[in-house]
Amino acid sequence: MKNIFTILLSGLLLCGCSKRASDLVVAGKDIKWTDNYAYASLTNVMHIAKRNGPSIEGVRVVITDQTGAITTITSDTGRLDTNFVSAVSGGTEYTNVVRVILQDAQLQNATTNQTFNNYSFFFHP
Repeated sequence: MKNIFTILLSGLLLCGCSKRASDLVVAGKDIKWTDNYAYASLTNVMHIAKRNGPSIEGVRVVITDQTGAITTITSDTGRLDTNFVSAVSGGTEYTNVVRVILQDAQLQNATTNQTFNNYSFFFHP
């Protein structure tokens, strides 16, 4: 009986640890993930100032590649699209994803300063 209880409790703990990607997008926290491409590994950190359901505000994404080069994407407003079953990122298919769509996003790195009406990317834990 004691072993069965331990197994059931362990199963409940494991189920509770797996959260949907959209639940991990929390305002006020740095959210980190990695994309691995054949030519580069990218470390991504996203910070959101405010979230109300699918609406997000004050978004800043910092992308660092393996050489240390940094790209920064900022936007005042955006939204989360959770209508995806899976998405391919860096050649890997992820089944726990959320698409982040930013309005009037500013992209800056050492050589580029661009504005996009709509800029989107996939977040995956």
